[in-house]
Amino acid sequence: MESVRKLFATLVLLGIVAGAAMASQPARVGAASSNITVNFDVTSGTVLDVTGCADGTPGVTGLSALPGSATVSSSDCDIAFGSTNNSSSLLMYQEDGTGTAMAGPGSRSIPWTSLNTGTTQHLRSLTALPDGRIWASGYNATLIYSADGGNTWTPQVNPADDVIRDLYAVDGNVIWGTGWTGNIIRTVDGGTTWTQVGKVAPVNVDDRGGVRALDDQTAWVGASAGRVFKTTDGGASWTETASGLSYQLWGMEILGTQTLFVVGDGQGIARSDDGGATWTVQRQIAGAKLNRIDVYDTNHAVAAGSAGLVVSTTDGGSTWNTVTTPTVEDLDGVVMFSPSHWLIVGYNGTIIETWNSGSSWITVPAGTTNNLRALWAPDETSIWAVGNGGVAQRAPVTPIDDYDDTANHDFATPGAGFFGVCLRAVASGASTDGTTWTPNATCPQTDGTYWNDVPPTSGSPGITVAKTAAPIPVGVPGHAYLRFGARPPASASPGQYRARIIVAVQAP
Repeated sequence: MESVRKLFATLVLLGIVAGAAMASQPARVGAASSNITVNFDVTSGTVLDVTGCADGTPGVTGLSALPGSATVSSSDCDIAFGSTNNSSSLLMYQEDGTGTAMAGPGSRSIPWTSLNTGTTQHLRSLTALPDGRIWASGYNATLIYSADGGNTWTPQVNPADDVIRDLYAVDGNVIWGTGWTGNIIRTVDGGTTWTQVGKVAPVNVDDRGGVRALDDQTAWVGASAGRVFKTTDGGASWTETASGLSYQLWGMEILGTQTLFVVGDGQGIARSDDGGATWTVQRQIAGAKLNRIDVYDTNHAVAAGSAGLVVSTTDGGSTWNTVTTPTVEDLDGVVMFSPSHWLIVGYNGTIIETWNSGSSWITVPAGTTNNLRALWAPDETSIWAVGNGGVAQRAPVTPIDDYDDTANHDFATPGAGFFGVCLRAVASGASTDGTTWTPNATCPQTDGTYWNDVPPTSGSPGITVAKTAAPIPVGVPGHAYLRFGARPPASASPGQYRARIIVAVQAP
């Protein structure tokens, strides 16, 4: 933090609230800065829809370009900024972190990119955030971290004495891990320090399965004989419940704060809707096992396991249907992007994908023949897999050249921009830059002068959003309230897109 607080002896303040977390990142314009990762879904490429800042994961905004949407339901992006001894300006520009201002789903005919993890240990799990922070774990207590989407990795000190086979990031600070011989680990500082919170009765006996958590205090882990353990005090104590399944549990998923699914040996599947207090067995067949499960909503889920086994539900698990797949390899990672779009990885570099709930599949070139043991995808443009031999693979993305009307950055002229921002209001001593931004309380769901194109890195160094005319007291910054919008060209393919927005404070 200290590195971004001083700018030519000027103390600069920058904060993002309503769900976007503050993070230091060098700005190209020589200012204190922070970033917002905006993910938006293009169903068709013609209609502008307006949403606001994040109401969920810190540092991530959920923007949805859904044609015909009548109302704006999400909250504003509230950016707090200012300087304590001079006037200041709030600037914005697009920065993807890898040199691409915007990115869309990559071609599935292109092999995935191999990443150098710096280890040859078998990797069994990973968890990641849309901004490219990744944690991966595996054999011999291996635990590694990447801050840049897998381009570079650094080891982290793991207090476990054996394999960590499942990781789960609540946010950029709180991550839980679970694995063999009773290991359960947790960090509350992004992995700078990890603490062993397992190895205590009654969870010190056998191998752990999946782990999911709400925060740094509340988490669940699976175990042998269908048992599930829950903590509400950060792992100091654990309560055991029976899922009703008979065998080892391997995978777990959480939906909201109370709904949990577990899967394991014997094709076992069980569901809880009360935070793990009680469970309903939905499937149990001797023989094959299920390794992982992903849940899209209360009705739709998909699980994958041994010998190409995939099962899915459209009614919350009342019925599970076996889905024919093009492989007999063991499958060990699954992501459900939508009720019909699934991505699955497995042994011998297997990657299969369906857009129609398994009626047909494509086989994706993995870029490796090693066994892939885990898959994580916060969105369709942030997809990673890890596996044996220290392998880590990243799905390709398609660079999107956002339009940049450098004359006035308007968002009204066709072709002026794919991605834009509307300024709803300024407050607490902040004022507008009248040459480029005019506040509009409703931010209309049509192209117009209230919308502005945010320049990509290839364009101008930044566009001024708002200003403070005089120094402000520490802790009482000015505010700019923003909403993001997408006006995709007709050529834009349906799918999820991503833009990283850098917001920077500059003091003269």
